[in-house]
Amino acid sequence: MDFMSPPTFDFLNIQTWKVKMSLYLKTLGIHVYFATIKDSYCLNGKNLEANAKAIHALMSTLNDEYLSRVSNLDSAFVVWNTLVSLGEQEQYYAGSDSDVGSDASNLCYMVQGDNPLEVNSESEVDEDVDMSYDELKSFCQQLLEKYDMLKKDNKNLKNKFFFMLKEKDSF
Repeated sequence: MDFMSPPTFDFLNIQTWKVKMSLYLKTLGIHVYFATIKDSYCLNGKNLEANAKAIHALMSTLNDEYLSRVSNLDSAFVVWNTLVSLGEQEQYYAGSDSDVGSDASNLCYMVQGDNPLEVNSESEVDEDVDMSYDELKSFCQQLLEKYDMLKKDNKNLKNKFFFMLKEKDSF
């Protein structure tokens, strides 16, 4: 991380962004950092410059979509918490997990039985499986090709089935 520029906001890695951004804010000064983590730090006109620096630093990490969501806020504390909340929400909807790479994220959980709240897992992490990025990419491309073939075959079977039904109805 270059200490001269803030890290780019990345909702898929919100935990990493929080750590890097906290470090960056501390390099701007402890008052700037406190403006983002303490709600009452900038009340009564105190530390307004620190608040302004923190807001500028936070907003400079954002793309236009996220900037539009927080551009009307005037408290670094509120901007920080809004971004963290948005990031965690986006991460949840993206299906990502902040613990990517941990043993827990590699397990397959399935709902079994009548109770949808009951989750069981019988799969174990295979420690011997080690794929490079290129191997994984190739594997995924093969899966997509097979999926496309199956999709075409399914469409052909549907067409044959409907054609056979029409022939039967015409008799």
